[in-house]
Amino acid sequence: MKDREGWLYKIFLEGPANNYFQFSFDWVIIFLLCVSLVTLLTIYFIKSDNTKRLKIFKCLAVVLFILELTRITLQFGKYSFEAIQAGNGGVYTSDISWPSANLGTLISAISFTWCAFNVWTQVFLLKKNNEKYYKKYGSLVFLLGGFSILAVLLPYGKPNYNIQFIQTVITHFIIAIVPIYMIIDKKIDPKIKDIGKVICQVLVLMWISFFASRLSGSNFLYLKDNTEIFPFLPYVEFPLSLPILCSCYAIMYLVIVGIYNIVKKIRANRSKQIIFDE
Repeated sequence: MKDREGWLYKIFLEGPANNYFQFSFDWVIIFLLCVSLVTLLTIYFIKSDNTKRLKIFKCLAVVLFILELTRITLQFGKYSFEAIQAGNGGVYTSDISWPSANLGTLISAISFTWCAFNVWTQVFLLKKNNEKYYKKYGSLVFLLGGFSILAVLLPYGKPNYNIQFIQTVITHFIIAIVPIYMIIDKKIDPKIKDIGKVICQVLVLMWISFFASRLSGSNFLYLKDNTEIFPFLPYVEFPLSLPILCSCYAIMYLVIVGIYNIVKKIRANRSKQIIFDE
């Protein structure tokens, strides 16, 4: 078997970067390049008519779907390869015996994180393009979009210029800008009164992640240790941590909606001023 430092491993299976949370010149250049491309796409989107905007949404849905399947495939290969190298017979991290030795590996590869949930929710909404679904899940996508923006701003240290790095960067930038495009196109309009519905949806996703973590031995959404995502909170095991986590996510939603309402009000005042001047 090839050594894990072989070129095939580096190109396809190695993670997207090293030294997370550390800035590097490489990452700054890549970040600025992506921001420039996103800015150009946004300008084009704003100037486009409804037909072109629908085509852009459809294209983004297809790209996200392909990128996410690519990530799952590569992650499954990575975990399986590393488990075999470690002598675990292809089982990545499973605390329980299963009929399928690769079940835990597959669940770990699918990854039940906020960004993964965001990808599939956006693909569903963009593909369906139905007002009913936008009204039902639009505010959730808005909240998850806030998480995606934080992921975009996360410095990657020294990038590994491979398939997973390209997939990670493109995916996170797309899921960060899609909620903005939905707002521009008037498909979603997040409101404070939607907070109850959003928190119920977040609760469902946390329980899904919890059971997926139990099945795979992973720690999706850091539910096994809430201090990893909210270091200022006391350590409480899930599901006892649910009231604390829901409160934190509710506050985050209110803050993001508050910022959105401020921007919306400023734009409305500017529009009135332009009309008045004319």
